[in-house]
Amino acid sequence: MRVIFFDTEFNIKRDLFLYGFLDNDQYVYFSKLDEVWSWLRGLGKVRIVAYNLGIDLGQILRSDLTGKITCNYNRAGLVSARSGNVFFRDFFFHYPLGIEELGKELGMRKKKIDYDFSRITDRLLSYNLEDLRILKVGYEYFRKVYQREGSYDILSTSASNAFDIYNRKFSGLDLYTDLGQEFRDLIYTGYYGGDVEVFKEGEYGGEFYKIDVNSLFPWIMMNSYPYPFEEYIQESDRNLSKFYLFEVEHRFSGEKRVYSNYDWDLYHRDNSGRDRPLRIKRYYNFTKRVYPFLNYVDHMNQKKENSEGLDRVIYKRLLNSLYGKFGQKGEKDLIIKADSIKNIQMSNVIYIEEYAVRGFYHVIKKDKFPYWSNILWALYTTNRARVYMKRFRNYLNSLGFTIYYQDTDSLIISGDIKKISKYLDNKEIGKFKLEGVAKYINISGKKQYIFEDEVRCKGIKKESMLEYIKTGRAFTKRFVNIKESLKTNRKVGSVMNLVKVDNRKKHLTRSNKML
Repeated sequence: MRVIFFDTEFNIKRDLFLYGFLDNDQYVYFSKLDEVWSWLRGLGKVRIVAYNLGIDLGQILRSDLTGKITCNYNRAGLVSARSGNVFFRDFFFHYPLGIEELGKELGMRKKKIDYDFSRITDRLLSYNLEDLRILKVGYEYFRKVYQREGSYDILSTSASNAFDIYNRKFSGLDLYTDLGQEFRDLIYTGYYGGDVEVFKEGEYGGEFYKIDVNSLFPWIMMNSYPYPFEEYIQESDRNLSKFYLFEVEHRFSGEKRVYSNYDWDLYHRDNSGRDRPLRIKRYYNFTKRVYPFLNYVDHMNQKKENSEGLDRVIYKRLLNSLYGKFGQKGEKDLIIKADSIKNIQMSNVIYIEEYAVRGFYHVIKKDKFPYWSNILWALYTTNRARVYMKRFRNYLNSLGFTIYYQDTDSLIISGDIKKISKYLDNKEIGKFKLEGVAKYINISGKKQYIFEDEVRCKGIKKESMLEYIKTGRAFTKRFVNIKESLKTNRKVGSVMNLVKVDNRKKHLTRSNKML
């Protein structure tokens, strides 16, 4: 399919727009929307690739946000869209670090521009063209690596390409045995990410270490998995196999009451890693084990370790993104016009909201799980990763280390580092590595900490992170995307000035005890 690259520029007043397209080496630009659509309609079947599609696509849809196009969302945002024979893709889902960083990896320099412009100048055109060139070179670079691994095109996300490569080169099992819609719906609540815990909040001086696990999730994927679904067990006194899935009751302490909910977790020989008390309700037993990902992980890890620069970045994404594809949920996230609501079966609707822009609805509805979905394996991967980190915490605790903070695959600790030096290996998958040493740390919440000169604060722009950790407040700006435009009645691409305030009670672990 013909591929054309697309980027928009607009000034602060939002009264002047530039729509730039790079078709092979031919640069085409427009300043009027009707010219853009007239040109696009004349191209035939074509793929339009942008970076941050939710903004760029919104610029060419401004007054008719969904009338001309069908949008495909996942939890991270707008992945793709279609208008007739024009297919839109977002390269962000292959390289999320930005055009400037992509340019650095490619030896290309992103230009600077003053957005207080009042006319289209040669400098503005040069700026737009250079961004498009970086995007084009990066896209073609990724495609060559994917093709080298057996995936013949760039798909909507890096996870999709990882799955395609896995199917073509590494899949030797009947992976897609239908577990049944009801069973998958039932156990989906057990699938969630890694643990992030604050054990000691505050500022500290001394000597601290950041310990990281090399490729935690891929390491788990090199081990055996339960396959296939076999036997439902109601009684709790049965002799169970190595793998079994159970429904549990979790109890949480609120301010004045204790409340509980039920979901699913996976046992593997011993405790599942859940730190809260539980009551087991029922089991599913699995008597067979397989190694579905061993060869894939071994191959991609070797490629990553023997690569540099952008190749290493690509192989790392392929290594880490595969397991989530098996946990893909049976849902559709839609923007629907009011006159189309009657076509939606309301019993399948999970969420519905009328937008501020009347006549449009945001609908999330149930859909069939994709044929490849094996939620059991996705659930198992994240569960075993949590158990692995818990065991490491307990081991460090037994050696007298103080643990301040845990992220998904790393810990901030203090203690005699010589006691664990034999376990530190900077390359071997699944081993621990010393990521850094600090004389000062400030742990203020989950995904919020200072480790010497390193500042981490999820959801806050880099320049505001320090202020947010120190004061609990930060002022930030964000461009309005398509969904936000419909929800707030603001123009797509306009700037939202935001004040983010940290409610510390929401960020701290309920218990600081090491379990």
